Amino acid sequence: CRTVQTEMNRERKILRAEIVGAHRTERISISAISDFSLGKARAVPDVGAVEGTLLPYCLDFVHRRAVYVGGVGAGEAQEVPFYYLHLRRAARTTVTVPWELTPLCRDELRAPILLFSPGRCGSTLVSRILYEAGVANVSEADFYTQATSKFSSSPLNPLRRGMRHAVLGMGRDLCASLSAAGPVVVKLRAESCRAPRLVIDPNERRALFVTRNFESWARSTIQTFRNGPRKTVQKYLAALAC
Repeated sequence: CRTVQTEMNRERKILRAEIVGAHRTERISISAISDFSLGKARAVPDVGAVEGTLLPYCLDFVHRRAVYVGGVGAGEAQEVPFYYLHLRRAARTTVTVPWELTPLCRDELRAPILLFSPGRCGSTLVSRILYEAGVANVSEADFYTQATSKFSSSPLNPLRRGMRHAVLGMGRDLCASLSAAGPVVVKLRAESCRAPRLVIDPNERRALFVTRNFESWARSTIQTFRNGPRKTVQKYLAALAC
């Protein structure tokens, strides 16, 4: 996609920087701009000046920017079990975009079909099945996780409106990067069950939800995450409410 909104960028520029170091490459921590050490940022006139595929990575709340990364192919981003972790390890450049300038692909009308779950119920396997069936999808894109955190999803968050605009725009850009046509599915982390209305695009009325019998789910969750009974039950109830 070569189309980008440029009328509003006189004061807020699109910035490109080389990644000189990556951090937390073996951890499941939620994505953040601090995952990278960056070289000097340089303004680019529009996204068309950046070669290669750009994939949405995370939100930068301090600077109200959407962070995209380059150097990772769309195919390999779909093959891996964890999108965010592969991008953290493999990305070579960042392109940060003011929230108000998203989406980059103004002519992309598709929005992802979001796959919600409480975790530990086979949703990663579902993502793999979709990939083998030729349905474009990625597993755990963390800009959705960030947007549904307790602070971000709070009605008291002054950045909430701009953040939601950016998240929906990044979702459309993800569709454009992964496939030229057809549905795109994004499997979410369990935390995204907190605030589904913040991340579901009105242009895509479909959503998927995967769940599991409570007893077996609770045993698996407690064994994996070491959560206590209260937190475990609250997590399951939040997923049911979603």
